[in-house]
Amino acid sequence: MKSKIIATGLAGLLASTTVSADTLFGLYVKAGGWSQAPSGGVSDNGDVIDLESDLGMDSETGVVVSVAIEHFIPLIPNLKIEHTDLSYSSSSTLTREIKFDGITYTVGEDINSELDLSHTDFVLYYEILDNWVSIDLGINVKLFDGKLAIDSASADEAIDLSAPIPTLYGKVQFDVPSTDLSMGAEVSYLGYDGNTLSDIRGYIAYEIMLGFGVELGYRSIDLQFDDIDDVMINSTFDGAYLSATFHL
Repeated sequence: MKSKIIATGLAGLLASTTVSADTLFGLYVKAGGWSQAPSGGVSDNGDVIDLESDLGMDSETGVVVSVAIEHFIPLIPNLKIEHTDLSYSSSSTLTREIKFDGITYTVGEDINSELDLSHTDFVLYYEILDNWVSIDLGINVKLFDGKLAIDSASADEAIDLSAPIPTLYGKVQFDVPSTDLSMGAEVSYLGYDGNTLSDIRGYIAYEIMLGFGVELGYRSIDLQFDDIDDVMINSTFDGAYLSATFHL
C-alpha cells in the first residue's frame, strides 16, 4: 500500500512539474515557405508602375521563420520575432513608357527589375486568455529593409525601401477538443490619413508528436502607403503557406 501511495505521489508530482514548466515558460518555433503573389503598383512621384503588367513580376516562394518566447512574469510582455522574405526579381519588355527615379524607360525596352519588401516583425504581446481558446494582444513593429531597382541597357536605378512601421497586433486560436488540431487567425494592422498596412493570416495546425507539428494557412499583406522612403506603394501580396512547427 505504501509503495502505491509513493508511486501515485511521484506521478502527480511529475505531472505537476510538466504543467508548471509549460505554464512558466514556452518556446515556439516555425519555419516554412509562403507562396506570394504580387498585385498593384509603386511610384516615386512619377508614373505608377504596375508590378505585373509593367515589371512582369509573378508569384515567388519566400521563407518565413519565427521564434516566440512566453513566460510567467507579470507586466512584462511576451516576445515574438519573425522574418519574412518578400522579394521578387523579373525581366520584361515594356509595352508603355514609364518613369522611375527621374529616368524614362521607353516602349520596347528590355528591363530587369527587383522589388524587396523583406521585413522583420518584433511583436510584444500579452496572453489575455489561455485555455482551449487563446487570445493574444499587443504591438508589432515591422522593420522593412529592402529596395526597388530597375535597370536596362541605358540606365540602372535603385531606391531604398527601409522604414519601421508600428502596428496593432492580435491573435486568436481555437483548440479542437480531444484532438491535436487547432485553428486560428493572426492580424497586424495600422491605419491613418488614408495609409494602411494589414498583415492577415488564417491557419489550421496539427501537432504530430513531441511538440512537432505542421501549419497550413493563407496570408495576405496589403500596403497602401503614400511614403515609404519617398516611394508610394499600393500593393498586395498574398497566397498559401506551409510551416513546420515546434514548441516546448
